[in-house]
Amino acid sequence: MAAALSIHAERRLTSGPAVDLRPNWDADGRSVVFERQEGGRSRLYRVAAGGGAPVALGACNQGAETVQGRPAFFGLDDFVFVSGRGGRLALWRHRAGAVAPVTAPDGEGRDYGPAAFPGSARLLFFSDRAGTGGVQLFETDPEGNVRALTDAPGSSDQPWPVPGTDTVVFHSDRDGADAVWRLDRATGEASRLTPGGESEGTAYVTPFPSPDGAYVAFGREVDGDLQIWTMRLDGTGRQPLVTGDASFPAWSPDGRSLAFVRGRPTADAGPSGDVWTASVVVP
Repeated sequence: MAAALSIHAERRLTSGPAVDLRPNWDADGRSVVFERQEGGRSRLYRVAAGGGAPVALGACNQGAETVQGRPAFFGLDDFVFVSGRGGRLALWRHRAGAVAPVTAPDGEGRDYGPAAFPGSARLLFFSDRAGTGGVQLFETDPEGNVRALTDAPGSSDQPWPVPGTDTVVFHSDRDGADAVWRLDRATGEASRLTPGGESEGTAYVTPFPSPDGAYVAFGREVDGDLQIWTMRLDGTGRQPLVTGDASFPAWSPDGRSLAFVRGRPTADAGPSGDVWTASVVVP
């Protein structure tokens, strides 16, 4: 049996009554940007990976009651996030202290969940745009053109590109169960990574590949406990990595650490969530 991944040196980065969720590392791995829900609003904050007081990202938080992660980084302090400042939820880009729109959904559509392709100006996201038959995956090119990547029943969302490949991992309930799927962008073919007939037990699977493309971290609920699991890119080697109500995993750029949330940030009653990090030991 192959040796299992493990974690050590857990560090709590945030605390308090606010609900913190959807973290991601800045491009240099020195800080974590996350969404904070408090007082009926959601805003973006940054906290140093070594600890300290979180700082609100003022330029991102202006003009909207709803500002969401998980931010998608193109480079240092260059990232895309979700904001309602234009009247509906859409993608905006923060770069060099300025904020500009990336997408403009038609009608009542809303855009969520940006994810950046490494070394590219292309961007993934998911949306309930009119005519898509539910929630589907999309991508934009450097000129801002948008094309749909999926057209399946139910929801296809939470995409993240796999480094070194032309594939994307994502969550879908197209067959009636919450599962991790993998999409080949060249062929449009989608394959199920979660074993057939199984469900991950939560709609917040948020799959996140390691920087070397060898592993995928994802959320799973087991007997009422939110857990972070990992598996190889072909779906083998599934194992629990973080237990005790843990969710929203994000690998650091060097692959040595994981940011995640402890608590139950998406609970309907009494949500809670703090951002943590841990070192990952890869066998």
